[in-house]
Amino acid sequence: MFSEEALNFLRDLLKLNSRAKAKAFLIFVIYFILINIVTYIVMTIDKKLARKDKKRIPENVLFTLAILGGGLGAILSMKRHAHKTQKKSFTIGMPITAALNVMALAFEILVVYIY
Repeated sequence: MFSEEALNFLRDLLKLNSRAKAKAFLIFVIYFILINIVTYIVMTIDKKLARKDKKRIPENVLFTLAILGGGLGAILSMKRHAHKTQKKSFTIGMPITAALNVMALAFEILVVYIY
């Protein structure tokens, strides 16, 4: 199911001391916060461009940002600005990516605090 390389990475991560794990966790959390802020801003800019009938940000860029960890920022922007709420790919896809993002964060917490 997982490649040998991925399993080795996880094994090495679990062997880190608690200080190194805490540092890795902090980096991950900072990344998670920043990617969500960036995604929110990009989605908001796209909504403003849509209102002005200007060239838009491609949907694949919006989804890429969400997949890279910005799913919650995308959903927040969708709700706050009523943006992309009529598109099934967004109303279904963004919650899925957000759930995957939260699962990744939960996994990181598990690795740092349980193992």
